[in-house]
Amino acid sequence: MRFLKHILILFLLPVNLLFAGEIQFTAQANRTKVALGENFQVSFTINSSGSDFKAPNFADFRVLSGPNQSTSVQIVNGNYSQSLTLSYILSPVKEGKFKIRPAKIKVGSKLLESNELTIEVLKGQAPAQTQQNQQRQNTTNQKQESTSNNSSDDIFLKVSVNKTNAYIGEQINATYKVYYRVNIQQYNVNKVPALTGFWSQDLDNPNAESNAYTENVNGTVYHVSEIKKTILFPQRSGKLILDPLEMDFVIQKQSNRRPQNIFDQFFGTVENVKYSLKSQPVKIEVLPTPENNKPLGYSGAVGNFTIDCKADKLKVKANEAINYIITISGKGNLKLLETPKPTFPSDFETYDPKISEKVITNESGSSGTITYEYLIIPRHSGKFTIDPLAFSYFNPATKQYKELYTPAIELNIEKGDAEESTVISGKDKEDVKMLADDIQYIKTDLDEINETGRYFFGTGFFYFLFALPFILMSLFLALWKKHEENSQNHTWLKSSKAKKIAIKKLSNAKKHIDNNEDKLLYEEIFRALYGYLGDKLSIAVADLSKESISDSLSSKNIRQETINQLLETLDHCEYARFAPTSNLSKSEIYKNAESIIIEIEEALDSAKHKLSHA
Repeated sequence: MRFLKHILILFLLPVNLLFAGEIQFTAQANRTKVALGENFQVSFTINSSGSDFKAPNFADFRVLSGPNQSTSVQIVNGNYSQSLTLSYILSPVKEGKFKIRPAKIKVGSKLLESNELTIEVLKGQAPAQTQQNQQRQNTTNQKQESTSNNSSDDIFLKVSVNKTNAYIGEQINATYKVYYRVNIQQYNVNKVPALTGFWSQDLDNPNAESNAYTENVNGTVYHVSEIKKTILFPQRSGKLILDPLEMDFVIQKQSNRRPQNIFDQFFGTVENVKYSLKSQPVKIEVLPTPENNKPLGYSGAVGNFTIDCKADKLKVKANEAINYIITISGKGNLKLLETPKPTFPSDFETYDPKISEKVITNESGSSGTITYEYLIIPRHSGKFTIDPLAFSYFNPATKQYKELYTPAIELNIEKGDAEESTVISGKDKEDVKMLADDIQYIKTDLDEINETGRYFFGTGFFYFLFALPFILMSLFLALWKKHEENSQNHTWLKSSKAKKIAIKKLSNAKKHIDNNEDKLLYEEIFRALYGYLGDKLSIAVADLSKESISDSLSSKNIRQETINQLLETLDHCEYARFAPTSNLSKSEIYKNAESIIIEIEEALDSAKHKLSHA
């Protein structure tokens, strides 16, 4: 029966591909509202194979990991589908709303663009809804773990690394494997590892299923298939974690239900069971490169390299172009090398280099050649020298640094047709620059010669300019001291800015009225009032309650009617988020919140004014 099923799938596969539908390329973020200091994931998924992927510019975020690639292939009931996902782990660097522009990918001769994403970065903790979603996700993960523990004897995920101790920039190979002794009907990758702190690249693994092998684990023989292979280059020292790989599997198991026919009695009954599994995290100890004997210009190259340079022409006329080419070859973190910065003569016009890569990456390492081609144009005739360029790298095999130098390049620049006869040649120009320090040109304009005895020294303007730096320094120190005193008074700062922040939050809440977003409206008003009262009354977040608010306002002689109206508004907002049965309209609650803040501000300002005149 299984043989006939597989034959049928082979016949139906071309038909399903023909009617697979339109190719889609989409962008998705696991969270669109994040707080400063939190991470989130952006994924670009295409339901086909593609090439020449171009990521958007993540200028407003810090890229912690990526691109991390995963491929999913499914055959369910004869229906074939595949998808390619490239994901990044990002961290915000400032508050506000930021757009992530579309990514691009080529499918055949067609260039596709993904959708645009908007990420809102908030201060402090993320919104309550996000926290609730995270709690639900954690609960789901706990359930998945309990399921995977039940099936750990038959199927489990594991990540293997070739080393758990490495230097910054040293290559680590990670292989994600599934061990099984059951019949797998279907699988799907749910979550790829974040790989925070690593630069990563997935290796092609097209024959993973066909190259399955067996392995003995604690006396039990398992079939092993490699899900993905990734090379990693750690970017910082310390203890880094390889996050788990999460996958769903549908496996075929013997069923306990009673046979329905003679075939079931003979062959037995089976059922498909879904399991959600995750690999165990792996700790990597990353060592910083040694400080002893570290070359002065070391820029993070790790491996074993050679460097060379050449000019395509050694003799040209002025204003003719020369290609100066630097070539770095070897094995190591080639794709992470900094662009060399040679020193050219000051008379040369230079342009940013054209960078060409011929790098092969596999399990044995990343090796090849990177070429930096500089276009330079000498503007004057003469003989010039391009000084040697220093390049250093750290070899983890020998645990030593090595410093290399390119040869000096001598250039003979002849006088060009466009160069004027009066222009000083390159060599002569350098001589004039040296002589200018001690020999001045003869002055022929007698009007510029001063009479003997006319000196600037000793005049009133001279003494004013002499004293001006001290006056400015004293003024600067006085202003800085005042600024420091105000900055250290955090309570005063928070209190003085409380109204401005609250009004801004209320203006954000007003947008939800027009969009009929009742829940968000009440949450925003509630946070605006609580935040304002905490800052204005100098009440810590842990001690902030309706009782403490009421007592503090009473002690400041705020009218009891205002206090009661405040507490009622807070109750309306709190209840309306879960059961919108308030007898007040949304506009009335908004206006009440605004008038309460204004009334409290006026009362406190009036009390302060009376105190200052007492």
